[in-house]
Order: sequence, then structure tokens, then C-alpha cells
Amino acid sequence: MSHNITGLKKVETLFKNINGAWAQGNAKGWNKRVENDQAWQVDMETIEASGYNLDIKNPHQPEEAKQYSSSELLDLLHQSFAKGDELLAQLRKELV
Repeated sequence: MSHNITGLKKVETLFKNINGAWAQGNAKGWNKRVENDQAWQVDMETIEASGYNLDIKNPHQPEEAKQYSSSELLDLLHQSFAKGDELLAQLRKELV
């Protein structure tokens, strides 16, 4: 039985230290990078707020629409009505 280990090799080399020659070659163009659909800038405050987790969503991709169950929709509707009732009561109090 044979096993295809090409995928394993990629995983092994993924975590090796960065070669100094590679880093020097790529550092030259580092400040010339441009923002596009696949590359974007993130401010330091956002990185700090995420606990330095760099898994930050791509702002160029539309957000996926959330699918709600009937029960969730009823809960959301109830919350919305309750908020509306609070605002109406506050308005009534200020007008009277």
C-alpha cells in the first residue's frame, strides 16, 4: 500500500524558520505593497483588540447572510417590539 505524502511535506516545511536570504529579498518590496482584494491593511488597535490573533476577516468579501430559524426570528421580533415600546414610553413621558 502506498501513501501520498506530498501534503505532509508541505505541512512540515510550512513551520520551518524563515530563511535569511528569503527575508532579505522580500523585505526590499515590503513597503511597496498595495491593498487589493487579497491583501489589506489592519491598524494596530484592531490587532491588539483581537489578542494579536491575525485571523482577521477580509473586508473586501461580503458578509454571509445569517440563516435564522423561525424561533430565532420570533425572538428577534419580540426584542424589536420591546425596544419600540421602551422608546414610545420614553417619548410619551417627555411629551406629557
